[in-house]
Amino acid sequence: MQFGKPTAAVTQHPTNENVWGLKNLGTGSWVITSTGGTVKDVDPGRSVSLAVRTRISFGNVEGVIQANLP
Repeated sequence: MQFGKPTAAVTQHPTNENVWGLKNLGTGSWVITSTGGTVKDVDPGRSVSLAVRTRISFGNVEGVIQANLP
């Protein structure tokens, strides 16, 4: 894994300013699992919506989107 090059960026949906996502800037696909159990690939250049409890497999590392509310 390279640490000098970003692999993701937070981006705003192009037509809905209230929707934010995580854009894949890497060279490999991610696999996301929604809270409903739907599994999808996120190819390089594509984004996944920032929905709470969505799991993202970046290959050898997995993350979960969480809300940090006051």
